[in-house]
Amino acid sequence: MPNNRPTFNKGKKVTRSNMTRHDSYGCALDLLAFEEGGMTMKAEKDWEDTVAIAYRELKGNKSLRNDLKKQYGHEKSFNS
Repeated sequence: MPNNRPTFNKGKKVTRSNMTRHDSYGCALDLLAFEEGGMTMKAEKDWEDTVAIAYRELKGNKSLRNDLKKQYGHEKSFNS
């Protein structure tokens, strides 16, 4: 269940001392919403922080993305 997201994804940590997993996934959802709105995201090749890990997971898993949108209150599309 998305409500119990682990602090690790494929062995990489999704939390830090100043960033919970909810912060990481929330920021990743925001980035994906900007992309849906037509913005292009330019990331460094070695972008490996907690948001990057969550972003890649959500970009590849639409059902998890939709579940988290509901949980975090991001239910409306960027264009609606």
